[in-house]
Amino acid sequence: MDQNERLEKLEKEIQALRKDIQRLTVVCSRMNTHIDFVEDTYSKVRAPANYVKKKIESLMGINKSPLLLLSSEENKIQEETC
Repeated sequence: MDQNERLEKLEKEIQALRKDIQRLTVVCSRMNTHIDFVEDTYSKVRAPANYVKKKIESLMGINKSPLLLLSSEENKIQEETC
């Protein structure tokens, strides 16, 4: 294989990689949009859900339980303080 053939092969591989990167960029952008939507929706629903949860717990006589949280790290913090 001479240098021109190797160069052409490398150029084709670079073009293929660029196309893959462009596709991944679109997919990542869509995923970021979805994550933002989920986080926004959860932040709006969390307070009413916690209110209902606390009311049910008070009716059942349960005093202590963690709030509905978004991440496992927040969950650990909440459990440590209860």
